[in-house]
Amino acid sequence: MKYLAIDPGVKAVGLAWRTADWGGVRPILVNCYQIGSTELREVLLHAHRSGCTHAVIEQPIGYGSVRAAFKLCEARGRLVEACERTGLIVVGLHVSTWQAAMLGKDRKGRTKELSIMSAKSLGVDTDDDNEADAVNILVYAELNELGEEDA
Repeated sequence: MKYLAIDPGVKAVGLAWRTADWGGVRPILVNCYQIGSTELREVLLHAHRSGCTHAVIEQPIGYGSVRAAFKLCEARGRLVEACERTGLIVVGLHVSTWQAAMLGKDRKGRTKELSIMSAKSLGVDTDDDNEADAVNILVYAELNELGEEDA
């Protein structure tokens, strides 16, 4: 299995997958307001053509406000639909599951900072927490071989 990891956000969506032409993790950032855009469809198609079979999409919790909850749920729903239309098998991953494994237990109030540090330790030069989260989701999915039974 080859994974496309997706971290839906209110302002931006982090995506990461491993490409054949680059041995590392390739992070990409897509604006949330362009969820239905040609750009996102092209990114998903490229990931699928690169061999990605599964899209692991974070299931967020702890919304800051009702408005943020609606935006995140809408973004996640559109991403699920776009992935399924591309032919990717969608797997949900609870935010606390990957964070506990990748960021440790002492993370309260520091998840953005720790996620960026973790991504950098994996060789990805980013200061964007959405990209960093996607990288960590990707590595978690690979280490745990997430599949359809986890959906």
